[in-house]
Parts: sequence; structure tokens; C-alpha cells
Amino acid sequence: MKLEQNATHNFPKESHSMSNVVVKLIVLTLALFLMQGLAQAQQSKVLQVLYVIPKGQTAKPDANQAIAAIMAIIQRHYHQQLGVTFALKNPLVTTVNSPQDTAGAIDWNNHVNLIKTTLAHDYLVNQNVVFAILEGTVGDAGGSWNTVKMTGNFWNEAYQAYKTNPATLPSKLHGWSHELGHAFGLLHTSDAKTCFANQKVDLGNLPSLIMQKSNDLGSVYNYPFLPQEKKLLLDPTYYPMCRPFLSESAAGSKPRPHASEHLKHPLPAAARSITFSNQAGYVAKMVVVYFVMQNAGGTQVPIAKALQTPSIPVGQSKTLEIPRDNAKGMPISVVIEGIGTTKGKVLETTVPEGFNGNLCFKSWGTIFNAQGGPCQ
Repeated sequence: MKLEQNATHNFPKESHSMSNVVVKLIVLTLALFLMQGLAQAQQSKVLQVLYVIPKGQTAKPDANQAIAAIMAIIQRHYHQQLGVTFALKNPLVTTVNSPQDTAGAIDWNNHVNLIKTTLAHDYLVNQNVVFAILEGTVGDAGGSWNTVKMTGNFWNEAYQAYKTNPATLPSKLHGWSHELGHAFGLLHTSDAKTCFANQKVDLGNLPSLIMQKSNDLGSVYNYPFLPQEKKLLLDPTYYPMCRPFLSESAAGSKPRPHASEHLKHPLPAAARSITFSNQAGYVAKMVVVYFVMQNAGGTQVPIAKALQTPSIPVGQSKTLEIPRDNAKGMPISVVIEGIGTTKGKVLETTVPEGFNGNLCFKSWGTIFNAQGGPCQ
């Protein structure tokens, strides 16, 4: 009986100990879950692109490369104006086939619903900015609620510039930076002027701006934000009534993140590249040779590496991205070869191994008078 009493007495202790372990495990699990949620909430919000192919349309062959070039320019434009910029998602582009035709795809509600269904986690949970490009559509672009709807007429112009003369691409992108300003909450500057006037702030005479284009200034880099618009983007407490485009129109809609949650990044080290544009009456290609240091028998020696474009016909261009780990003091060789020309090599030149940005070379002329040189 005594043993039975002891057994009866010991059982609750064992059960109580096991309960403590279970409770601790539950608490630990919840803590890990909350920490994961907090880390996710604190992760950087990024900009990403949704390339929408409406019913009956076809994706452009070099769309991803063109979009990357466009977004890098807009990213640099915002940094030029604000001293900070947005981060781009990697990979940048998601392509989706829309069940809508072109007329349906440009409807604002259809545009937003496609983002919410296709990129639900990115847009609703991570709260990324989504820049949608609608292939084959015609009409006005738009921006609001951390989204951009960029229609086909803007896209076609930018794509053609990228393909035929990349040096002109920045001159085609005012509308792209403008609509992104709306996605970050900004009004047209003329409307903001009225809003600020109601707050006893006079914006004065308005030049040609990102949010109010009155004159063509060429490159997108020539269009500024007003100082007050910069504060609207960087200071959540600065006249919030003058940046109304962060909340959906439905009653009780939760506002999207303020622009300052996106615009807080340094400009990333830009990829550098060399573009070949064929403006000739013959097929041509470009070959680029650079040098890297490699170990050979215990000694570092320069080793040649070659990149080349495919042979392309007149009216096309191709871009080669050039690595940065080049051998110091070893210039990069650029050669354009004209296929079937009497001259063969229509351009032989070099560029410094430490160049930055994009360089562009072109070919022109005929098979009997083939020539090559810089694009500008």
C-alpha cells in the first residue's frame, strides 16, 4: 500500500513536469514565429515589375533586359533628386498572361486585382511597390496605392529606344518617373499647389517638373521635384493631406506604406556595359576583349576574356555587361566586324578598363564603305 501511495503521489509530479516542457515548447515556438514575422515586417520593401501580356498579345523578345535598363535609370533619377532611392527586387520582372484583352487590362480595377492575385504576398504582405507594364495597350498611364499602370504606348517608345539607340533612353522616361511619383502618393504639382495654398504655403511659379511637365527638357534627369515634393516623399509628417494617393478609395482602406519606407537606399553600384547598334546596310557583330588576373604557376598574369554579340541586322542593338574585376592598366578592346564587307573589321578601338556606365558603338555605311564609331 505504501508503494501504491508513493506511485500515486509521484504521478502528478511527472505530469506537471511534462506540462511545463510542453508549455515551454509552445512559448518557444510562438516566440520564433513572432520573431520571424517581425523580421519579415522589417525587411526592405522593394520595387518589382509585373509584365502583363493581355489576351492576344505577345511578349517582346528582350523585354526583361529593356525593363532592367529602364528601372536602373529611374532608380538613378530618384537618387539624383533625393539623395536616396528605392531598391529593386531580384529577380526584377514577373511575366503573367492576363485573361483580359487590351481594353480590359488597362481598366484600373482590373490592373489592381491582377496585382493582388498574381503578387499577393509581395504586394499585400511584403508591401512592395509594383510597376505593371501592359503589353499592347494604348491609353493613359496611371499610378496610385504603390502601383503603376504603364501602358503600351509608353512601353513601345522606351523599348524601341533601348533596342535602336540606348543613349536616348533617358529622354523617353519622364512619364515613368512621373507615374512612380503618383504611386508614392504625390499629386500633380498644380493640384499640390492648391493643397499647399490651403495650408498657407505658396509654391510660386512652377517650372517643368517630374510631377508637372510643361516643357520638354529631354533627359529625365533634367526634371526635378520641388523642395516641398521632396519633403512629402521623405517626411511622413509633412502635410499628409497633400499626398493622398496612398489609400484605396474604399472606406476604411488601410494606407500603403509612406514613400520614406521605400526611399531610403543608396544607389547600388551600377552595372557597366557596352552597347552595339547596327545602323548599317549589312549584318555585323561586336567583340569585346578584357583581361583578368589569374594565377599561373604561382604568378599573377593577365588572361584575355572575350565577349561577343550575335550577328545582328540593321536596326537592332545588343548590350554586353562588362565585369569589374579587370586587370589594372589593361585597356578593353572593342571590335565591330561587318559580315561580308570589303573591310571586315569596321571598328577597332579601346576603352579604359575602369570605365563606368554604358558605352555605345555603332556601325553604318554599306558593304563597300563600312564604318564604325561611337553612337554620339
